[in-house]
Amino acid sequence: MGTGTGRRAARLTGAALAAVAVAALSAGCSSDDGPDAHRAVDAVLTQGELPAGLTVVKLGKDEIQQVADQFHDSVKGVEVTPSQCVAPGSMPSKIDVKTSGLMVATDAKYSISESVQRLADLPGDGIGDLVKLRGQVTGECARVAVEVTAGPVKDSRIDTRYTVLDVPAGKARQLLVVQSDSTTSNESKDGSSRLLVGRAVVNDLLVTVQMVARDDSDDLDPALFEQVLTAAVDKAAV
Repeated sequence: MGTGTGRRAARLTGAALAAVAVAALSAGCSSDDGPDAHRAVDAVLTQGELPAGLTVVKLGKDEIQQVADQFHDSVKGVEVTPSQCVAPGSMPSKIDVKTSGLMVATDAKYSISESVQRLADLPGDGIGDLVKLRGQVTGECARVAVEVTAGPVKDSRIDTRYTVLDVPAGKARQLLVVQSDSTTSNESKDGSSRLLVGRAVVNDLLVTVQMVARDDSDDLDPALFEQVLTAAVDKAAV
């Protein structure tokens, strides 16, 4: 990997790093090279289909893997309470850029990522995973505590509150939009951040869109997020 790759990946730090990683890490791993293998790749939004002001970050597969590895390393060694719930950013660790569509775009304030996967490439039936995910962010799991037990941010504590948002499903068969508000405490500093994630089942595809603030703050633009999510669902439905 060349130094240019390293510089581009290094610029995507903090919340922007998480945006790339969630898009990348949410992709399953498939060896299917059949006629439908590239449907998810083709369904991702392009520069011309994004709202004005957003610019696609061009990352090759090696760069995506580098950023994904950085993020994956950063969330190793965590303990979640209640244990049946999920920590923000918990994702599988393998990606296949040949069969999974990935896109990251930024403007001056936000990072927005999109991933598109075939349900056939997901564990189980895909739809069931979406139902399971709802259960992992509601009820007893609406509030979770994450203790970091290893790595560079060892002894940090992250308290997260999940809120399921009422967003029109549009052309999606199923839609789950979750806002997570997190407060992080460690020896160096305390801070808060907000994350918006929408997952939609569209025909035989799973579309995921995420928004974070580039300064790791809780200042997001729900209208812009919904605009991108709707565009992503509409394109996948074609």
